[in-house]
Amino acid sequence: MTGSAGVETIDRSNAPARAFPGARTVAIVVAALGAEAGASMLSQLSAAEAEAVVREVKDMPAMPLAQVREVMVRLRDEAAAQSHAIAGGLDKARELLRRSHGAGAEAMLERIVASSAALPFEFLRGRPPEHIVSYLSAEHPQVIALVLAHLPLGTAAKVMEGLPTDLRALVAARYANLESTDPEVVADVERSMLRRVGAGESSAAPARGGIKPLAELLNNVARETENDVLGSLERLDPELAIAVRDLMFVFEDITQIDDRGLQEVLRAADARTIALALKDAAAPLREKVERNLSQRAAEDVNESASTLGMVRRSDVETAQKQIVAGARKLEQEGRIVLVRGGGDGGDFV
Repeated sequence: MTGSAGVETIDRSNAPARAFPGARTVAIVVAALGAEAGASMLSQLSAAEAEAVVREVKDMPAMPLAQVREVMVRLRDEAAAQSHAIAGGLDKARELLRRSHGAGAEAMLERIVASSAALPFEFLRGRPPEHIVSYLSAEHPQVIALVLAHLPLGTAAKVMEGLPTDLRALVAARYANLESTDPEVVADVERSMLRRVGAGESSAAPARGGIKPLAELLNNVARETENDVLGSLERLDPELAIAVRDLMFVFEDITQIDDRGLQEVLRAADARTIALALKDAAAPLREKVERNLSQRAAEDVNESASTLGMVRRSDVETAQKQIVAGARKLEQEGRIVLVRGGGDGGDFV
């Protein structure tokens, strides 16, 4: 119906809102809000609740605008409905989790994806990493990379650590360049291993190889293995080594630095750089940074932020990279510890 001012309204008297399950309702709202606001909403949920919502976002088909409006009305949300259907998808699910749960996002997404489909090399899951190493050590580096790309991140990291030193860089290079593989090829490799290992078959699914997944894999191996692989990669393919290093610690990961270390990082950056870097940061990250600024520095950052106005996304990313580079430099000097991959930072003495 149309109100007196010509504004479209929804007649609730004879058109009750469609009832969706709780997680689906939240997923519709999260997807409609967009990445930043949606991530902020997710950050208020427990890990289990966030996983349930993101599972719905990942599997959500295009949602007709009428249904979105019904949900918004039922929740008494006064936000204007979008002018097109909203859609979920794996990329949106990954971005939401990254913004809301930082370094632990990829592991959460992997659990969600793994639970929704049978994956190749399922028979290797749950086996001790040293057993998997014994199955793979005699294989071609391309085959090893293919198998690692289908294993859970933590398991793949342990297998990488256990491989012979001279194999690691060769496997890493192929892992970084691994493209979508023909399911028949994956199935052939799986059948070959099954004959030697013995277990039931599973269906084919996309591998997760590539430069970014390689960085995530190396984030989860022991520091000695990380240094060994990257050092060998620098000799084998310098450009690839640089690309991987650039992805191994990102701006959102500074929430994993302890307060004293973060204070060191922030002291090395100027106020405008910090203000730019925080321009579209998620609330938990922004709050941690602001909490670790001195009173004078906080005033300078606030003053700089008030003069920024509209900025290019590339400028924000440059500022974030500058802070990350400063953090890496401090780590190399032994002044701070960077926790990678959502882990506990290893053993400290």
